[in-house]
This record gives sequence, C-alpha cells and structure tokens, in this order.
Amino acid sequence: MLISKRDIQEAWRAAQAAFTWPLFFTMAGIALVVGGLAYVGGHSDPRYRTLCTDPSDAAFLFFFISIPVIGVCGLVGLGEGVQWGKLRHKQPAFARGHMVRASILLGIALVLIVADATGLMKLCRML
Repeated sequence: MLISKRDIQEAWRAAQAAFTWPLFFTMAGIALVVGGLAYVGGHSDPRYRTLCTDPSDAAFLFFFISIPVIGVCGLVGLGEGVQWGKLRHKQPAFARGHMVRASILLGIALVLIVADATGLMKLCRML
C-alpha cells in the first residue's frame, strides 16, 4: 500500500493542530540535554583523545546507569508538569501536588545531568 497525498495532508493537518510552543521548547530542551551529554561523552573517549584518562569502573557504571534515570525522571516530571497545567485553575490543591512531584523529578534529572557532564569533563581536564 502506498501513502496517498490525502494521507500526508491529513497527517500534516493533525501535526499543525497538535503543535504548541511549550511542546516545541520542551522537545528542544530534551534534544539539547541528550545531544549535550552525547557530545561530551563522545569527546571524552581516551581512545581518540590523548588528554583523556580512562574512567574508573564506578564512573563508568554511574554514567550508564544514570542515563535511563535521567530519561525516566525527565519524562515523568514533564508529564507531572502537564498535569499541573491542566489542573491549576480547576483543582489547585491537586495541582500543587503535581507541581511538587514535577519539581522533584526534574531536579533529580538536572542534578544527574550536571554530575554526568562534570565527571566526563574532568576525565579530559576540560574543567
């Protein structure tokens, strides 16, 4: 089955209807964080850069275990933020709980991102 021109037009209209600027900035932020960690991680490989030292086993495990934790905390925190946005006017008491959880989860993700980036930059004496 081929994709018809009508299918493409309907998909484009649906994408336009779903687009919001907060969604755009959220996705751009996620791309910057993931891209930044990948860039720093790729440039701290001692096989390709003579200035870099080999990471210890603990640093290696911390980096690779923290990546899924960052992803889960970030995505669930963003979801809690969306719930806060939906409930903030109708049910402020419930909305406060969502905001607290979103702040905690996004804070955990931010701390892990900073720790990962700092650790990787120390491997190559960039800090």
